[in-house]
Amino acid sequence: MKKILKNLGAITMAFAMVLMLTLPSNASTSVHDARLYKDGEFDAININDNLSMGDGAIGDAIVTSNGSNYTITIDIAEDFYAHGVQGNVTEFTCSDPNVTTSLYDTDGNGKNDTLIMITDSLTYPELFNVNVTIDVWIMPIAASGDLVIF
Repeated sequence: MKKILKNLGAITMAFAMVLMLTLPSNASTSVHDARLYKDGEFDAININDNLSMGDGAIGDAIVTSNGSNYTITIDIAEDFYAHGVQGNVTEFTCSDPNVTTSLYDTDGNGKNDTLIMITDSLTYPELFNVNVTIDVWIMPIAASGDLVIF
């Protein structure tokens, strides 16, 4: 029993050391609301108006800053309903050349569930003009919109 506990303690200590080495010491993380609006129709006063039909796919945004850039991680609903049609996000790009976007299927079921955006500046609310493709049973639907991080 002592040997098992000793090995478990050593594994825990090694994991903690690796974790400390991989996380930047000056990184800060915060959770923000994210909403998807119809292209050009974001209203800072009436934030619940003019939402895109794809807003149902957008979850909270976790923003991590390491001093020189910001990493925005957004949960994407794998299957969501918009106007009675079920779909999932297959493409997500940003028109700003200073923003890198990547979609990931973290659970391996063939449907994207996480969006990662990297940018060098961020203020709140931050508006990103984006292009989104949603795959529905009939055909893919592509649209432009404004992703806003609050």
